Amino acid sequence: MVRREVQPELSDHDLAHLPQCTTAVRLCHSGTTTRAFTVATEPLAPAADGDRAEQVRQHVRDRLGDQPDVDAVLERRGGSRQLDRREREQPA
Repeated sequence: MVRREVQPELSDHDLAHLPQCTTAVRLCHSGTTTRAFTVATEPLAPAADGDRAEQVRQHVRDRLGDQPDVDAVLERRGGSRQLDRREREQPA
């Protein structure tokens, strides 16, 4: 899917062999699209320690509340119809 966005400037081989911390880019500004090019990026920061991860999870729970278990919702749903809000909010 990405290849059609960056061809003809970058080939499948180019994309498959990008160095670490490199991304392929095609900018769009004011309705005009640039030619595709590559950009070096910064390496990822070290993973957060377990305490920080739990703090983030708790913050999300405090902000959004407990969400229903996704698997339980899908199991109850059974078919392809969308659940209404009441169904989504029912505990599993």
